[in-house]
Amino acid sequence: AIRLAEMAGTHEHPVFTVDLNECSIHAPDASDRPFSIGSYQRQLLLDGRDEITVTLERLDRIETHESAYFDRRPWLAPRR
Repeated sequence: AIRLAEMAGTHEHPVFTVDLNECSIHAPDASDRPFSIGSYQRQLLLDGRDEITVTLERLDRIETHESAYFDRRPWLAPRR
């Protein structure tokens, strides 16, 4: 079986389609190649999110935690 990278270089118009729902890659030779991906990472991609987005969604909780942490340990707090 020809590798996907080789296929990209040997076809005039190499179009690959990634189907995250089915976890398969449709190659220029009309074959479908399965792939594996973690369910968390897959769901992030399906939702159009990434780790930075997830972190920013939790920013309020992070800031609350940091504030409480530094209230208990003021000598560690960054200078403002």
